[in-house]
Amino acid sequence: MASSELHPDDIVVLERFALFELSIQELRQKVHEKLGSRFRDNKKMPWFGLNSFCPEPTVRITPQHVENLLAKRRRREISEVQLRDWATMIQINDCYYWERGDDVVAEWVCRLSMDLIPED
Repeated sequence: MASSELHPDDIVVLERFALFELSIQELRQKVHEKLGSRFRDNKKMPWFGLNSFCPEPTVRITPQHVENLLAKRRRREISEVQLRDWATMIQINDCYYWERGDDVVAEWVCRLSMDLIPED
């Protein structure tokens, strides 16, 4: 399914996750609803692939996405684990991208995906 074949509502789902308006669990449920048995998901892993849902770069990650996420963490609206899981999902899925040369986004997404201070 190319991004041109995605329903606009599907792109909104991806964008809402990028803004952390949807949790990783909510994203998983929405993708499962859309793909059904075609959705390959290992419940033991916190992350999952979206490439069967959207294999092409579709949602651009900007510095504002990262700033929004860090602000939510400062306000304790999200946990360190949620922060790490968001960054990992952004890194492993082709539907999310940042512009070439956007080193700030690349560096922050990479750093956030590392679990350096695990929660108890």
